[in-house]
Amino acid sequence: MFYGAQVWGGESHEQVEKLLRFFIKKLIFLPANTPNYMLHLETGIVPQYFHTLRAHMLFITRCLSLPTSRLPRVLADESIRQEVPWVRNWKRLSLSADLEPLTEFSPTFLKVFTPLLLSKLVEKEFKLYVERA
Repeated sequence: MFYGAQVWGGESHEQVEKLLRFFIKKLIFLPANTPNYMLHLETGIVPQYFHTLRAHMLFITRCLSLPTSRLPRVLADESIRQEVPWVRNWKRLSLSADLEPLTEFSPTFLKVFTPLLLSKLVEKEFKLYVERA
């Protein structure tokens, strides 16, 4: 299900979320019309997007940890310089998580930043679920 998530994990894909929700609803004998937010609230299961985003961010962090002569490092540096979509997405996510704008992409910083960002985003998502309930 997560094949290649290091590459596509920075984006949310409804097909992945649907599959998880379908499986959980069948597993615990819930009707198909059970609201999705209720499913996540009651089970505590985090949307798969956060798992794939984590894989994506760790992959980029590993690429940035490579020697500067390695192609993945060159491509990651150039992607950051040109602000390709995943870079813009990370900056947008940091702002939506009420964190400082993301300007530093050093591996040391990203190793600390990634878990912080993910925990803030998950917390925010569950607050939205509670508001809907």
